[in-house]
Amino acid sequence: MICPKKLPGSTWIIIPFCNNDVPDQLQAFLQAYYLLSKQIDNVKVVEAYQTKPRLQKYVGSSNLIQIKSNKEYIAETLINIGSRKLPTNCDKLVWLTPGIVFLDNDWLHRLSLYLEHYKLVQPFTYRVSGSTVDALGNGTVQNIMLNKNIIGWAYRRTVIDGLGLYENKRKNLLDNMLYMAATGQKIDVQIRDRAHFNPWASEIKDRVLDSVARMPGRVFHITA
Repeated sequence: MICPKKLPGSTWIIIPFCNNDVPDQLQAFLQAYYLLSKQIDNVKVVEAYQTKPRLQKYVGSSNLIQIKSNKEYIAETLINIGSRKLPTNCDKLVWLTPGIVFLDNDWLHRLSLYLEHYKLVQPFTYRVSGSTVDALGNGTVQNIMLNKNIIGWAYRRTVIDGLGLYENKRKNLLDNMLYMAATGQKIDVQIRDRAHFNPWASEIKDRVLDSVARMPGRVFHITA
């Protein structure tokens, strides 16, 4: 459903980085971050680490949040932390899994237009994956459907203000929970979680009102 609204504010990207001390993980992140930061200045990175942080040499301090913890953070928690640290003039948000680069030069302009018509947008339709940017021509191409998207979403800030993404320990389901809740789909959660999950899902549905779209475009996913 189209819900027109002017959004004159800024767009910010949030990238959650769970530091597992894996060398290839860092290289994949840095390749993508370097290219992405050429496309947009507003990139907030949230790094969770257990022993030693790794991003302070590569990401400007104003755009980096670092959290030391003995527990393993899930991506949604880091995204929520980053969302609360964005400037007040931000009215459009994109979260991306580490290693994602947009391949269409006009993606940011088109996404801004999409978000003025829809509240929740999948900002790409195809993913090309490979171990380095040089592998782009030989990468694996995958059509990413709405109900299978776990690598990135865009939305108006009002969608998640005061709510955030739902934080559950079941990895690789949480990203789809936002889409499923927004479209009123039934989500199977453990009985002990329902008391706080059901109100969250109901509020997301009321805020989005099935205003969901899929923007044509391609991303390259640099995998470790």
